[in-house]
Amino acid sequence: SSFPMWSSHFHEHREMANYSGFPAYEQCNWTMGPAQQPTVDQCPNISTGVSPNKSAQPESCVLGCVGEECHSHNVFGECTYDMRWIMPKPTMNSANVTSLILFKGDKLRFSATGDRWPHNLMLMASATHLQKCDWANATQIGTVGQVSAGHVISFDKAGTFYYSCQITGHCYMGQKLTVEVKDSSAGMRCHDHKSKPAGGNS
Repeated sequence: SSFPMWSSHFHEHREMANYSGFPAYEQCNWTMGPAQQPTVDQCPNISTGVSPNKSAQPESCVLGCVGEECHSHNVFGECTYDMRWIMPKPTMNSANVTSLILFKGDKLRFSATGDRWPHNLMLMASATHLQKCDWANATQIGTVGQVSAGHVISFDKAGTFYYSCQITGHCYMGQKLTVEVKDSSAGMRCHDHKSKPAGGNS
């Protein structure tokens, strides 16, 4: 098999252990009869990877983007945005995005569905750690399987958060994201755009 397929299997085998081997080896015999479908309990839950109905979100859930930076217009934090967590750079609506400004309550769905490479999601210790791809004190907050299906991160507090992928070489190639989360009071002012909004409802 190809290297990407092997790599994906390598990173997923532990988290998928509960779902492997159906039917169980000890149940196999020469007179098995018709194949049986797995039960609901034997299948992984991928509900978090299903996009919600777009109409459920306010019209203000449209990102304004300049270059590779996008920012939210909904200061009440009611939006869920979709990000393609891939390399060389993450994208939103097919545009490269490496910096986001959101508000408390917003959510970001990291997804690598259909990508040829496996990707996990690491929360880096600082901007310097992200810049240098230094994994000291980094925390995995999304496994390969979760990111493949679609992994939602909720931002419940203000601050700046740094993300990358720990799969060999991906960080150095540019799979990095900085998310600045603001309180609603910080967004209640008018501003101009230098370019046409590139983001959209998720």
